[in-house]
Amino acid sequence: RPYLKAVVDDYRVYVLLLPQAHTAVALDGIAAGANKLDEIATSLEPVTAKQRSTGKDAIAIENSIKKAHDEAKLAQDTASTKTDAVLALKANAYPTNKTTLDEIRATTKTSAAHLKAAAAALREARDKLTNP
Repeated sequence: RPYLKAVVDDYRVYVLLLPQAHTAVALDGIAAGANKLDEIATSLEPVTAKQRSTGKDAIAIENSIKKAHDEAKLAQDTASTKTDAVLALKANAYPTNKTTLDEIRATTKTSAAHLKAAAAALREARDKLTNP
């Protein structure tokens, strides 16, 4: 217990900035994941073109790929705008910044949900390709 008090008293700036740093790392991870999922979705587009050229129905697969693109873009856009906002927060503005940080964290959760939706859409496309 006494060590916690010492950390807060002696290293207050670090204690204040840890949530900000964790949020920035999470947003960077979401942006990187969104980029990767978008690349994967793009790499599947020729496969659907090949399916169509052989007379197979590829509409459901194309819809899944489009959904993956859309969700990845939403995750990427949200994460990119909020990364700059979280990094702009200053330690000397706390506790006033807490409201802003809480809003950014809520947006981070939304971005993560879009990322999960993009991944689910790609799994769906994969399943439709492997089990027609």
